[in-house]
Amino acid sequence: MQDFITLSKAVGINNIGWRYDPIFIDNTYTLERHVSDFETILFPN
Repeated sequence: MQDFITLSKAVGINNIGWRYDPIFIDNTYTLERHVSDFETILFPN
């Protein structure tokens, strides 16, 4: 995450994007885990 912040400061926040993929569901990567991970990206502590 810190690398993303550093890059956005260097090139401008409007010049980069964050992708969350691929999304696949199995016993490890459950729907709940994806939702939790995505929320952590959007709303870090």
